[in-house]
Amino acid sequence: MKTSHFIGEFLIQTTRNSKNPYLNKIFLIFLLGFFSFGSFAQSSLTEEQVQEYTTLGSQLEGTFQIQMIDTRTLPTFQLHLYPLIKEARKQNEVTFIRLSDNMRIKIYPKNLIESNNFVPVERITHINSSDI
Repeated sequence: MKTSHFIGEFLIQTTRNSKNPYLNKIFLIFLLGFFSFGSFAQSSLTEEQVQEYTTLGSQLEGTFQIQMIDTRTLPTFQLHLYPLIKEARKQNEVTFIRLSDNMRIKIYPKNLIESNNFVPVERITHINSSDI
């Protein structure tokens, strides 16, 4: 089930079960504002930047991994992170970018990626903080 479908169903069920119609409207406005904030940040990019970041993302695919720590939620990934990943990559060591308490990006080193036996990694993984 897609996240947007789940959110839509949640909103419908919440508003149906509530006895206060004003609370329903306030709740809906709050949720719509909250979820549109992330898309606003990405929509503030120019069309040229979106194209550039999308191309860079295709080049980087399989060479970094979004790690969700102690949670089963799916991450929100912003396009502007691709240049950061490219800049943070080192020649011989794994690098991490910490985005929040429960999300980080693992960046594999150039020498590993360029080796003949490199297997591209899954984009998202869920890990326990005890394994870090």
